[in-house]
Amino acid sequence: MRQYHLIITALVLLGLVTFSSLLRVNDLSEIYHGFSTELFDSLRPEGDNAGCARKKLPQVPDDAPYECGVVFFYHIPSTGGMSMKKWLNGVPKVKLMDGWCGKKHNSPGHIKTCSINYEKKMDALIDGISPQNGWKTTQVHLRNYGLVQSDDSMSRWRTAVEEVGCKFISTVMFRDPLSHFVSIHSKMSKGQTVAEVIHPMNYTKISQLDFFLYNLANRTITNPDRKVQLAIDLLSKHFDYVFYENHDSFVDIMASLTGWERREMPKTNSHSGRVNYSKNDLSSMLKGLKANGDTDFANAVKYKYEAAHVFASRR
Repeated sequence: MRQYHLIITALVLLGLVTFSSLLRVNDLSEIYHGFSTELFDSLRPEGDNAGCARKKLPQVPDDAPYECGVVFFYHIPSTGGMSMKKWLNGVPKVKLMDGWCGKKHNSPGHIKTCSINYEKKMDALIDGISPQNGWKTTQVHLRNYGLVQSDDSMSRWRTAVEEVGCKFISTVMFRDPLSHFVSIHSKMSKGQTVAEVIHPMNYTKISQLDFFLYNLANRTITNPDRKVQLAIDLLSKHFDYVFYENHDSFVDIMASLTGWERREMPKTNSHSGRVNYSKNDLSSMLKGLKANGDTDFANAVKYKYEAAHVFASRR
């Protein structure tokens, strides 16, 4: 059989360039084709029989901007998160509280310590929130608790902020799953063969779905359908704005909610180079992403939150 090689000669950005813009082949169209909306009818808000009620929701409430609050950003690797962090960190007179630990903290014990330390810092940050103190910002990144373990803390932080008359705005960015997989392994797989890159263990290691649920902690649920439903439930419960490959909308929405100046988002932490994958390699990636639940999760996110790539999640 003739070997077809797809040469990706462009910036494989860690979040700012979609894979569809790098590669245009019909073989990749299957990633979203064949998706049955019946699988996710349970995700519709009650009474949303026509499936269009979400589109009518205002992206920014009429009473915005607000005078005080906390912007909580859950940073999934390879989604342009470093650019988003840099943008948040550039807000005048608002110091971002960073929550992540280095590679030496990879053991379960270190991850627990890192997570506990972040929760203590977050409690202290919120303890000082008031209309007089304006806005605070924070990002959660590597080696912290994922949403499964921080479920109660997220609810506690929101309640504490809103009790003093301020707003708790939680946000997250997702990306096309194949684009994400190629991007993250373009950076991490130096010295590895293609066969090692597409090994089944890599799909749970740093997939968007698993990272959202567990960060780098041990995964306790392996069934893909259960993972997808749990992730969608946690998104609905805790996140106000869910973005899908749209960093400009992130800037517009955050500025509108807070009254901050609209500044262009800097582009950082990009990776350039040539990445060679065969048609069979890409087919294996698609199958792996499907088997892990990532493809269905991406479809569910776009189906549930479908208003112009930026979505008001909590109602």
